[in-house]
Amino acid sequence: MGGITDLVTIRSLLYAIRRSVYKDNDKGIENLFSLGFLGAFSVLLSNIKDEDALAEAAWCLVNISANPSYTESIIELDIHRKIITLLKEGVVMSQEGFMIVLGNIMSDEVHFQDKELVQDLTNYILKQLERNVIPIQFLKIISWLLSRFSYVNAFSNNVVIYNQMNKLLAVEDTEVTASVLKAFANITSKDKSLLKKVHEAINIERLINLIKLNDTQIIAIRVLGNLCKGPHECVDEIAKKGGFDLLQSLLSNTGDTTLQWEICRALSNVTSEPNSHTGYLLNSNVFPKLFNLCKDGVADVRKEAAWAIANASIEADKEQSVELIKMGVISALAKGIEISNPTLQELIMWAIDNLLSAGISKSGENHLSEVFEAEGGIELLEGLYMHMNEDIQKKAKSMMQKYFPNKEESDLLGESIMNLIEE
Repeated sequence: MGGITDLVTIRSLLYAIRRSVYKDNDKGIENLFSLGFLGAFSVLLSNIKDEDALAEAAWCLVNISANPSYTESIIELDIHRKIITLLKEGVVMSQEGFMIVLGNIMSDEVHFQDKELVQDLTNYILKQLERNVIPIQFLKIISWLLSRFSYVNAFSNNVVIYNQMNKLLAVEDTEVTASVLKAFANITSKDKSLLKKVHEAINIERLINLIKLNDTQIIAIRVLGNLCKGPHECVDEIAKKGGFDLLQSLLSNTGDTTLQWEICRALSNVTSEPNSHTGYLLNSNVFPKLFNLCKDGVADVRKEAAWAIANASIEADKEQSVELIKMGVISALAKGIEISNPTLQELIMWAIDNLLSAGISKSGENHLSEVFEAEGGIELLEGLYMHMNEDIQKKAKSMMQKYFPNKEESDLLGESIMNLIEE
């Protein structure tokens, strides 16, 4: 295209290229590369200001950049920088196409490292969001782009963009809200230091309402679960706004294993250190369902339910320990320790230890030992004597000696007598 200056011819050529790439994507793109057309695109973006030609070029690049195999070449030719320059200059017809191209490029975390360009595009998006009237289709593009941005940690400490994202959550369009929720989910999962700032920006009540909608339910639960690892104020607000009651209701009335797993994951974050909030979950009465899932759920759900139960048991105080034991936590932990995951198994042993230690008074008497034994705790510990993991065997015997010394002595005497009889 370097020697062609007639705009009609350029438009026609770009249209033909776009059709070729669209109809036979990989083959068409390979032909473009072999003929050097990608380099010609780079030259064209620097020299052509015709809106029709730029629009055709934009949609050609959309199809090319959709394949991660080609984004490195686009980056090497600085096409992404030329696109942001055109956007800042105010192109109209090619605006949406160029924004999609940039979103595709930014998804390539391996090759895309241009933090300066990210900041330029962030500023551009903020400027667009300041407009009084924004077409819904353009909002869909912006929200999708925000979700792509989040993969490269583009918004670290940018409170302004968080506030704008929160405003987009109020848009009555599930495509927009789902994309923004994906962005929030990525941000809150990659960098825990940002949880406080995200909490300050996001409308928790709106987030909880989005959990009630099928189209945004799973991803909204993911965001809420991530926020549960944040400061106490965040978890406290979620509880006060009915977030945990809603999760309990959903968990009790669904057979959808994907939804079960996502909720159990969120609940395990609620009970994990350093800010355990076991009391909130006791108030929501979610533990009976967690116990059932730990015993009878599908493998992934069982494991996530076991994490939530173990975390809660480790952080439980005396009163909470009594309540958990009476609700049936021992039988749930007994099933949880069967899961082949050494880290989880070790966590469950700590959980059992904490449940027992919570009952020790200043006089040394254990007020929980009888309740623990009545709920099958002794059988659980004795059963672990034969566990394939030697560390768990030792931990079980150690707890028996520590919390049930008389029982341990009786068992040892019984073993001695049986040994003598056998001899």
